[in-house]
Amino acid sequence: MYAVGKSYPGLAVARALGDGDAKNYGVTADPQFIGWKIRQGLDFALILASDGVWNALGNENVVEIVSGYRSTRDPTGAAQAVVQVARQAWEENAKGRIDDITCLVVFLDQ
Repeated sequence: MYAVGKSYPGLAVARALGDGDAKNYGVTADPQFIGWKIRQGLDFALILASDGVWNALGNENVVEIVSGYRSTRDPTGAAQAVVQVARQAWEENAKGRIDDITCLVVFLDQ
């Protein structure tokens, strides 16, 4: 990738995780992980998503989108809705740049 006066490594995610130069730009294979015990009646879904989702929408917006699918328990629809809204946010705000957007939703038994 090239910007006026500067050269940056391109990013092919699967290859970039082992790329020593990309580490200078924050590429890491170490995920962010927060552990917690599931709280009966309070926790209803597990949402795994890439940084392109979280950076575009934030925690509250993602949970709100997924909550709309809670009654139908449609994890595919919920994940697709999150991806669609995240992509729209990137297109509106990032001026031609879109980060990786991936989402998986698992509804938990209550």
